[in-house]
Amino acid sequence: MTVSLNGLLATASLPFEFTQGTQSIVFRLESPGREPFTVEESIEIPALDWVGSAVGVTDNVLEPWTPLELDQGSVLCWGRRYRFDGPFLSSVESQKKEMLRDGIRMTLKTEGRSAILKTSAGTETKLKRASRLERSGTAIFEGTSLEAEWESWLEYDGLVVSTITLVPPKGGIEIQTLDLNIPLVPSLKYIRGARKSPNRMDWNGREWRSHFEPFIWLTDEDRGFLYFCESEANWIYARGEQVTVVRGGDDAGIRLRLITRPTRLTKPVRYQFGFQATPVKPLMTGWREMNFGPGLPIRHQTHQPWMNGYTDKNGLWTAPRPDVITKFDIERHNKGVLTFFYATTSCTPNNHPTYHLFRKLWNSPYPAQFGPYQNKESRFRPATSPYHLVPVCPGAPTFVDYELWLAKRFHEQTGAMAFYTDTDGIWPCENRSHGCGFEDVFGKKGVSYTILNKREFSKRIAALCRQFKRDGERGYWMTHCHSKLVPPVHCFADFFWPGEEYTHRLYGNRWYYTDTMDELDWRAQLNSNVAGLPHIFLPEFKRGTKDPTDINQPQPTESLLAMCAVNDINTSAAYCHLPTMIDWWSLRKKLNLNSGKFIAYWREDCPAKAINKKARASVYLWPKRAAVALANISPQKQSVKCKLDLEKMGLAAKVKAVDMRSGKSLEIKDGVIETPIAARSFTYVSLGL
Repeated sequence: MTVSLNGLLATASLPFEFTQGTQSIVFRLESPGREPFTVEESIEIPALDWVGSAVGVTDNVLEPWTPLELDQGSVLCWGRRYRFDGPFLSSVESQKKEMLRDGIRMTLKTEGRSAILKTSAGTETKLKRASRLERSGTAIFEGTSLEAEWESWLEYDGLVVSTITLVPPKGGIEIQTLDLNIPLVPSLKYIRGARKSPNRMDWNGREWRSHFEPFIWLTDEDRGFLYFCESEANWIYARGEQVTVVRGGDDAGIRLRLITRPTRLTKPVRYQFGFQATPVKPLMTGWREMNFGPGLPIRHQTHQPWMNGYTDKNGLWTAPRPDVITKFDIERHNKGVLTFFYATTSCTPNNHPTYHLFRKLWNSPYPAQFGPYQNKESRFRPATSPYHLVPVCPGAPTFVDYELWLAKRFHEQTGAMAFYTDTDGIWPCENRSHGCGFEDVFGKKGVSYTILNKREFSKRIAALCRQFKRDGERGYWMTHCHSKLVPPVHCFADFFWPGEEYTHRLYGNRWYYTDTMDELDWRAQLNSNVAGLPHIFLPEFKRGTKDPTDINQPQPTESLLAMCAVNDINTSAAYCHLPTMIDWWSLRKKLNLNSGKFIAYWREDCPAKAINKKARASVYLWPKRAAVALANISPQKQSVKCKLDLEKMGLAAKVKAVDMRSGKSLEIKDGVIETPIAARSFTYVSLGL
């Protein structure tokens, strides 16, 4: 409490119990010959059953991951093999392919000479449990007096976190530069996750430079490698200097320029880095036929990705009328539709007592915010007065505890099995009261990024959803970032809903997805395989184009589905022409795409090649049958020709070809099929005996 006395400010702290209900504090000052001065304040203390809760906390290995194993100097986790040299990785295999050209190295320049950090005595490795490996030791920059202490841990999702503390000799040491070099194989040609953009970054394949970046994810179409650093604490460089360098070609890799100018170290300096090879887990069985549709279920729909308007305040998993919500959820379940209930992780309503009590602990100016809202009376909830969703830090431990406790209670009250989190991205924060932000040994202050704290939330909500059971099936969690990227370090989610980042690009351009959008985005940015997390695309017709007629006719929905067909993208029915989506789902179900091996048109080994310049052909393979996805991306109708390599498909020369949309049989002449396809549209051709 702060009071003003004759222009002076005085602050007094008065202890009291956090007991539920209205609590009043009376502060009384008395002075001889003066009237007593009294200040009275009241605060509403909500129920705080959730404080200190451990909802979702577990050391168990969650499915579908496998326990960590030690194998002849390597550590095995699902799909990957890691080998270490001190605090850093010396080799990484993802899906049996090497990701590093050489080991990760920290290099120092001092007094005109270079030195590499080398591990010295005291290295210790412990498989603490099946889910976590811990390592520690000491190191020294060869030929110098600068030593280091380090710790490193690896968990079953393949995340490595290494902490290095440089310990200068007595009297200090003058250094010129300090770098961390991550040599990568040159096939990782797409840059994703840069701070300035949620999208794949354009570059010439030779060199890309930027300021401090909290994380960089380099990928091809199948796998990738992630680096992150939560803050630039103890990074020393000139204002505006580009200290993140990505190179391609023979010198491919990431160079982090930690110190770029002469600096005298007199105190220990600490750095922490994270590394992860992707994909982090196998794609969920049946993800291609999980059909995410609108609020009112349509034929073939299996999921409703966003249920809002059920809570007393948007953004929270609360149930003012749990019986009504339970009835709604069961009715949808009986129709074969799994409903995801909406909440937010980076903003929260500003008109509830819990926020009032914790706002100084939770607040951050950087994340998303929305409003104002004013809820009308509905069968799900009573009316509310106006409020905003104000920004909070998604890494604040008490906020995470509160959200997870709400999710658990919501399930207990309603039986709900699926949860949706919006604004679920990586945000900067400098609120030191919950551990964000920094002041380094050089006196520099700044923000930190909520990567590891958000990962803890990610792991806990995934564990919680696996505890929920209905008809033998566990619960699910879908994440959405409101135009941001979910890095693979947070791939404990079951589904990711990208696409909103393209909203503004559709304005005045309903053909953006076929005519303008870089096809590399379909290959890399929207590719589920690279992360191991099923991506469910969020179309933005009507919402992005600002033309309501877009969803009243087959086009432009057909144009979107043409690109999805040849890129193996599962798309939701949001802001689309629903009859066209029903036909799309029906066609994919007939083909049973779930069990097929997909080979995209851009791959050299694709056994189908579109002959037309403005056409694309990709293939799904099964024993004794195949399906060719054909897209006409031209603005005119054309007869699309496609060259088939039946031998590569494992099919006999005499094979039947059927255009699955028209139902017509197609002649295979000299290994070529031909079928008419409307402008910016698609079909599937079934091949079998």
